[in-house]
Amino acid sequence: MTGERLGRGAGDSQENPRKKERGGGMLVLTRKTDQGIVIAGNIYVRVLGIERDRVKIGISAPLEIPVLRQELLEREQQELLEREQKAKDGSPQNQVNGTPKPESTP
Repeated sequence: MTGERLGRGAGDSQENPRKKERGGGMLVLTRKTDQGIVIAGNIYVRVLGIERDRVKIGISAPLEIPVLRQELLEREQQELLEREQKAKDGSPQNQVNGTPKPESTP
């Protein structure tokens, strides 16, 4: 298995990756079909097949660890931000029955 960290100097791939700071770059690995990697001792990622520009991977992880495609995670985060913004803009104290509450005068 070959590997190198992006954003690091040449020769870093020869060092023990456990000595590196977390979040300091991306570990880049080369894998062939039926080869895999293990993350934290309990997450297994395996290359199941390669066809043209698509790589089929399999992921085995404990149920308490969510595994999502990146685009789904980004969509969920965007929808959450939109819901929070709507709730902030249309909070119950500013609306009556879904319509804006009339301004009260003292």
